[in-house]
Amino acid sequence: MVVAFLLLMVGFFVKAAVVPFHFWLADAYALAPIPVGVLFAGVVSELGLYAVARVYWTVFSGPLAGGAGLRAVLLLGAAATALLGGVMCVLQHHLARMLAYATVSHVGLTLAGFALLAPDGLAGAVLYLVADGLVKGALFVSIGLVQHHLRDIRELELHGRGRNLPWAAALMALGALGLAGVPPFGTFRGKALMEEAATAAGHPWLTVLFVAVAALTSAALLRAAARVFLGIGVPRIDALRHRAPAAPHPHIHATLVGPAVLLLAGALAIGLAPGLAGRAEAAAERFTDRPAYAAAVLQGATGEAATTTRHARGSLAVPAALAVLSALLGAALALAALLPRRRPAGRLTRAAGRVWAPTAAALRDLHSGNVGDSVAWLVVGLAGFGTLLALVAR
Repeated sequence: MVVAFLLLMVGFFVKAAVVPFHFWLADAYALAPIPVGVLFAGVVSELGLYAVARVYWTVFSGPLAGGAGLRAVLLLGAAATALLGGVMCVLQHHLARMLAYATVSHVGLTLAGFALLAPDGLAGAVLYLVADGLVKGALFVSIGLVQHHLRDIRELELHGRGRNLPWAAALMALGALGLAGVPPFGTFRGKALMEEAATAAGHPWLTVLFVAVAALTSAALLRAAARVFLGIGVPRIDALRHRAPAAPHPHIHATLVGPAVLLLAGALAIGLAPGLAGRAEAAAERFTDRPAYAAAVLQGATGEAATTTRHARGSLAVPAALAVLSALLGAALALAALLPRRRPAGRLTRAAGRVWAPTAAALRDLHSGNVGDSVAWLVVGLAGFGTLLALVAR
C-alpha cells in the first residue's frame, strides 16, 4: 500500500510541480504561447493536487488512517516547494518564468492545506487553488498584452517602455495583490481558512510560511511592474545595446484586456461571495467521507455524508492584517531591489550579500534546464519521499 501510494503521489506531484519534481515547469512556461500559459497556471498544476487528494481520500485514507507521519511528510514537501518557488520567483527577470516559479510556490501553499488531512484544511486549499489559478491566469494575459505591444517579456530589457500601457500596469499590480492574498480576493478567503485549520491542527508555523511566501511572490511582480511601467530603478543592461522606445499610446483591444478583467473578477467573486467558506467546508466533508463516497459509487446511495464537528470560526481581522503585512513586505522588498544604494553597505548588509550571492548562483545553476538533471532529481525525490513514507508507515 505504501509503495502504491508513493508511485501515484509522485506521478501527480510531477504534474503539480512539487519540489523536487518541478524542473520542467519554468521552461514549459517560458516557451509556451500565452494562452497555453494561462491553462498551465490555472488548470494543470491544480489538477495534479486534486488528483493526490482524490486518490488519498478514496483509496488510501483507510489503510493509512491516523497519518500523523504522512501529514509531516506532506508538510515538509509543501514547505520546501513554497520557499524554493518563492526565492526562485524573486530571482527571475523573464516574466513568464517569474509566473512559473510563483505557480510552484503557491502549489506549495495549496499542498500545505491538503497536507493537514482535514476537511477544513481541504476547504481552504480548494478555495485558494481556484482563486489563485484565476489570478495567475489574469497575470499571464497581462504579460501577453506587454508582449503583443513591446515584443518582449524580459523585465530588464523593458525598463520604462511600458509607460503607455496603463491597462497592463493595473492588471499586473492587482494580480500582485491577489498573489499576496489581500482581501477581498478569493486567495485571502482560502488562505484564512488554511491558517485557521493549521492552528487548530497544531501547526501555527504555517501562518509564517504563508506570509513569507506571499511577500516573496508579490515582491517579484511589484518590482517588475515598477521597472517596466514606471521606469523605476537603474536599468541594468549594457548601455551600448539599443533599446526600443516606449509604445506610442497603443490602441488596446477589448479582446486583450477583457479575459484578464474577467479572471480577476472571478477571483474577487470568490472572496466576496457570502457563505462560501461554509459551503466549501460542507463539500470538503463529503469529499473526505470515504464510506459515503464508496456507497454512492458502488451502491448508488444518495445519503448525506456524516458531518464532523467544526471548530468555531474566528475573526478575519488577524488574517486580513497578515495579508496586508505580506503585501507591505512585498512592496518593501521590491523597492529595496529597485532603489540605488545611497550609503555604504554596513557590516550586516555585506554579510548578507556574501551569503545571498552564492546561494542565488547555486540555485540558478541547479535549475539548468538539462533533462538529465530533471531525471536525476526525479529519482532523488522518489527515493526521498519513499524513504520518509516507509519510516512513518512502520
